[in-house]
Amino acid sequence: MAWNTPRTWSPGETVTAALMNAHLRDNLNVLKTYVDNDGSLRTLLKGFAYSAGQANAAGSGDTQLTSYDVLIPGGHLAQPGDEIVIEGTFAIANTTGTKAAKIKVAGGGLVTILAAGASLAQVVPFRIVVRRRTSTTGSATGIAWVGAASAGAPVNYLVNASLGTVNWVIDQTLAIFAIGAADGDTLLTDYDALSARGVLGSLV
Repeated sequence: MAWNTPRTWSPGETVTAALMNAHLRDNLNVLKTYVDNDGSLRTLLKGFAYSAGQANAAGSGDTQLTSYDVLIPGGHLAQPGDEIVIEGTFAIANTTGTKAAKIKVAGGGLVTILAAGASLAQVVPFRIVVRRRTSTTGSATGIAWVGAASAGAPVNYLVNASLGTVNWVIDQTLAIFAIGAADGDTLLTDYDALSARGVLGSLV
Protein backbone atom coordinates (compact mmCIF):
# COMPACT_ATOMS: atom_id res chain seq x y z
CA MET A 1 0.00 0.00 0.00
CA ALA A 2 1.37 3.40 -1.00
CA TRP A 3 1.45 6.62 1.03
CA ASN A 4 -1.10 9.28 -0.01
CA THR A 5 0.01 12.90 0.25
CA PRO A 6 -2.27 14.27 3.00
CA ARG A 7 -5.18 16.25 1.63
CA THR A 8 -5.52 19.98 2.24
CA TRP A 9 -9.13 20.40 3.34
CA SER A 10 -11.34 23.38 2.54
CA PRO A 11 -13.97 24.91 4.88
CA GLY A 12 -17.40 23.43 4.28
CA GLU A 13 -16.06 20.53 2.19
CA THR A 14 -18.07 17.30 2.30
CA VAL A 15 -16.05 14.51 3.89
CA THR A 16 -16.67 11.26 2.03
CA ALA A 17 -15.85 7.68 2.97
CA ALA A 18 -13.42 7.45 0.03
CA LEU A 19 -11.50 10.52 1.19
CA MET A 20 -11.32 9.34 4.80
CA ASN A 21 -10.23 5.87 3.73
CA ALA A 22 -7.48 7.22 1.50
CA HIS A 23 -6.12 9.97 3.74
CA LEU A 24 -6.70 8.53 7.20
CA ARG A 25 -7.15 4.76 7.19
CA ASP A 26 -4.71 3.94 4.38
CA ASN A 27 -2.00 6.32 5.60
CA LEU A 28 -2.26 4.98 9.15
CA ASN A 29 -1.92 1.46 7.78
CA VAL A 30 1.23 2.48 5.92
CA LEU A 31 2.71 4.02 9.06
CA LYS A 32 1.85 1.04 11.24
CA THR A 33 3.49 -1.29 8.75
CA TYR A 34 6.88 0.24 9.51
CA VAL A 35 6.69 1.73 13.00
CA ASP A 36 7.58 -0.85 15.61
CA ASN A 37 6.47 -0.72 19.24
CA ASP A 38 9.91 0.45 20.37
CA GLY A 39 9.46 3.74 18.50
CA SER A 40 11.73 3.00 15.55
CA LEU A 41 10.87 3.10 11.89
CA ARG A 42 11.80 -0.13 10.12
CA THR A 43 11.71 -1.15 6.49
CA LEU A 44 13.24 -3.77 4.25
CA LEU A 45 15.43 -1.99 1.71
CA LYS A 46 16.19 -5.16 -0.22
CA GLY A 47 16.09 -8.89 0.39
CA PHE A 48 17.70 -11.79 -1.47
CA ALA A 49 17.25 -15.56 -1.27
CA TYR A 50 19.46 -17.36 -3.77
CA SER A 51 20.21 -21.06 -3.86
CA ALA A 52 23.29 -20.56 -6.03
CA GLY A 53 24.34 -17.07 -4.97
CA GLN A 54 27.37 -15.13 -6.20
CA ALA A 55 31.03 -15.72 -5.41
CA ASN A 56 34.46 -14.19 -5.94
CA ALA A 57 36.30 -14.38 -9.24
CA ALA A 58 39.63 -16.19 -9.47
CA GLY A 59 42.47 -14.54 -7.64
CA SER A 60 42.63 -12.58 -4.42
CA GLY A 61 41.11 -9.32 -5.69
CA ASP A 62 37.87 -7.80 -4.43
CA THR A 63 34.94 -9.09 -6.50
CA GLN A 64 31.83 -6.91 -6.24
CA LEU A 65 28.73 -9.09 -6.03
CA THR A 66 26.63 -6.74 -8.13
CA SER A 67 23.41 -8.75 -7.85
CA TYR A 68 23.43 -7.80 -4.16
CA ASP A 69 23.81 -4.01 -4.54
CA VAL A 70 21.38 -2.08 -2.31
CA LEU A 71 20.25 1.49 -2.98
CA ILE A 72 20.21 3.78 0.06
CA PRO A 73 17.92 6.67 -0.96
CA GLY A 74 19.18 10.17 -0.28
CA GLY A 75 18.03 11.34 3.14
CA HIS A 76 16.84 7.86 4.13
CA LEU A 77 19.11 7.89 7.17
CA ALA A 78 17.99 11.31 8.27
CA GLN A 79 19.77 11.75 11.60
CA PRO A 80 22.82 10.49 13.52
CA GLY A 81 22.16 6.99 14.85
CA ASP A 82 19.87 5.91 12.01
CA GLU A 83 21.12 2.61 10.67
CA ILE A 84 20.96 -0.16 8.10
CA VAL A 85 21.30 -3.76 9.29
CA ILE A 86 22.64 -6.26 6.79
CA GLU A 87 22.42 -9.98 7.49
CA GLY A 88 23.34 -12.93 5.37
CA THR A 89 25.31 -16.12 4.94
CA PHE A 90 28.53 -16.92 3.11
CA ALA A 91 29.74 -20.40 2.23
CA ILE A 92 33.53 -20.79 2.46
CA ALA A 93 35.21 -23.43 0.29
CA ASN A 94 37.62 -26.10 1.54
CA THR A 95 40.64 -24.57 -0.21
CA THR A 96 43.90 -23.00 0.85
CA GLY A 97 44.36 -19.25 1.07
CA THR A 98 42.49 -16.43 2.74
CA LYS A 99 38.79 -15.92 2.09
CA ALA A 100 37.14 -12.66 3.02
CA ALA A 101 34.15 -10.42 2.47
CA LYS A 102 33.89 -6.63 2.52
CA ILE A 103 31.27 -3.88 2.29
CA LYS A 104 31.41 -0.34 0.96
CA VAL A 105 28.95 2.55 0.92
CA ALA A 106 29.27 4.73 -2.19
CA GLY A 107 32.84 6.01 -2.60
CA GLY A 108 33.80 5.30 1.00
CA GLY A 109 36.42 2.81 2.10
CA LEU A 110 36.18 -0.97 1.98
CA VAL A 111 35.41 -2.55 5.36
CA THR A 112 36.25 -6.21 5.95
CA ILE A 113 33.30 -8.01 7.54
CA LEU A 114 34.81 -11.49 7.70
CA ALA A 115 38.12 -13.24 7.07
CA ALA A 116 38.98 -16.93 7.19
CA GLY A 117 42.04 -18.90 6.18
CA ALA A 118 41.25 -22.44 7.29
CA SER A 119 41.13 -25.20 4.66
CA LEU A 120 37.73 -26.43 5.77
CA ALA A 121 34.26 -26.00 4.31
CA GLN A 122 32.44 -23.49 6.51
CA VAL A 123 29.15 -21.66 6.84
CA VAL A 124 29.55 -18.01 7.85
CA PRO A 125 26.46 -16.09 8.96
CA PHE A 126 27.00 -12.40 9.66
CA ARG A 127 25.20 -9.35 11.00
CA ILE A 128 26.60 -5.88 10.30
CA VAL A 129 25.15 -2.49 11.27
CA VAL A 130 25.90 0.44 8.97
CA ARG A 131 25.21 3.58 10.99
CA ARG A 132 25.10 7.24 10.08
CA ARG A 133 27.24 9.38 12.36
CA THR A 134 27.16 12.82 10.72
CA SER A 135 25.97 14.03 7.31
CA THR A 136 29.26 12.82 5.80
CA THR A 137 30.49 10.02 8.07
CA GLY A 138 29.38 6.57 9.11
CA SER A 139 30.50 3.40 10.83
CA ALA A 140 30.19 -0.35 10.44
CA THR A 141 29.96 -2.60 13.46
CA GLY A 142 28.98 -6.23 13.79
CA ILE A 143 30.07 -9.83 13.87
CA ALA A 144 30.58 -12.84 11.61
CA TRP A 145 30.53 -16.41 12.93
CA VAL A 146 33.22 -18.16 10.91
CA GLY A 147 32.75 -21.93 10.99
CA ALA A 148 29.20 -21.85 12.32
CA ALA A 149 26.94 -24.82 11.60
CA SER A 150 29.51 -27.04 9.85
CA ALA A 151 32.90 -26.73 11.50
CA GLY A 152 32.35 -27.09 15.23
CA ALA A 153 32.73 -24.11 17.53
CA PRO A 154 32.63 -20.90 15.46
CA VAL A 155 35.31 -18.23 15.56
CA ASN A 156 33.90 -14.73 15.98
CA TYR A 157 35.13 -12.05 13.59
CA LEU A 158 34.36 -8.63 15.09
CA VAL A 159 33.88 -5.49 13.01
CA ASN A 160 34.30 -1.91 14.21
CA ALA A 161 35.35 0.45 11.45
CA SER A 162 34.76 3.80 9.77
CA LEU A 163 33.03 3.85 6.38
CA GLY A 164 35.05 6.83 5.23
CA THR A 165 33.35 9.82 3.60
CA VAL A 166 29.69 9.19 2.76
CA ASN A 167 27.17 11.84 1.68
CA TRP A 168 23.92 10.60 3.24
CA VAL A 169 21.91 13.39 1.59
CA ILE A 170 22.11 11.86 -1.91
CA ASP A 171 21.46 8.34 -3.23
CA GLN A 172 24.22 5.89 -2.33
CA THR A 173 24.94 2.24 -3.15
CA LEU A 174 25.70 -0.33 -0.46
CA ALA A 175 27.95 -2.90 -2.15
CA ILE A 176 29.25 -6.23 -0.89
CA PHE A 177 32.40 -7.98 -2.07
CA ALA A 178 33.86 -11.51 -1.91
CA ILE A 179 37.57 -12.38 -1.92
CA GLY A 180 39.36 -15.68 -2.41
CA ALA A 181 42.44 -17.20 -4.01
CA ALA A 182 40.46 -19.60 -6.19
CA ASP A 183 37.31 -18.92 -8.16
CA GLY A 184 34.22 -19.38 -5.98
CA ASP A 185 36.03 -19.60 -2.63
CA THR A 186 33.62 -17.18 -0.91
CA LEU A 187 29.97 -17.55 -1.88
CA LEU A 188 27.16 -15.25 -0.69
CA THR A 189 23.67 -16.75 -0.61
CA ASP A 190 20.84 -15.24 1.45
CA TYR A 191 21.14 -11.55 2.27
CA ASP A 192 18.86 -8.84 3.69
CA ALA A 193 19.32 -5.11 4.18
CA LEU A 194 16.90 -3.51 6.65
CA SER A 195 16.79 0.02 8.02
CA ALA A 196 15.94 1.38 11.43
CA ARG A 197 15.32 5.12 11.65
CA GLY A 198 14.64 6.87 14.92
CA VAL A 199 11.37 8.74 15.26
CA LEU A 200 11.51 9.48 19.01
CA GLY A 201 15.24 9.75 19.62
CA SER A 202 17.32 12.89 19.92
CA LEU A 203 20.21 14.13 17.79
CA VAL A 204 23.72 13.68 19.15
